[in-house]
Amino acid sequence: MSTERQGNVRKVTALCKICRQNLAVEIPISLLTSATRFPVKSIHIHGNSPPCITLFIDKQFNVRRTEFIQNIYLESLEAGTSPFPKPMDIIPRIAVSMGMLSWKEFKLFELCDGKASVTEISKKAGIPLNQVEETCRQLVSRKFLRIEEK
Repeated sequence: MSTERQGNVRKVTALCKICRQNLAVEIPISLLTSATRFPVKSIHIHGNSPPCITLFIDKQFNVRRTEFIQNIYLESLEAGTSPFPKPMDIIPRIAVSMGMLSWKEFKLFELCDGKASVTEISKKAGIPLNQVEETCRQLVSRKFLRIEEK
């Protein structure tokens, strides 16, 4: 198992014992920098079955342990089911100085164009999906964004 840094993510390689594939898994750097306990658990679905690999990653991005699940049943894996956040209006950078938005909210807001899904925004920003979804919900409740389903 090895690691390689690429922008906001670190690629970690691990062998899946179910499908016998050597996987290159992208881990957002922010996942570990924001962690309070280690190792951090990161779950990845791959292949057609789909098998699932759970990686336990330490502070240095070393994989300390792996777990495997052969059968996973998901309601939907269709590409179009992820929400697509779209801005309600243009917000200038000064909004951060005025306290209307945090810097993190503003950076995510800039990535919301109605064309990228929250999943794609999460990957671009290098921020875990659950944090992007929560930030988008907050921006929707404050009328900065609206959510479109495609």
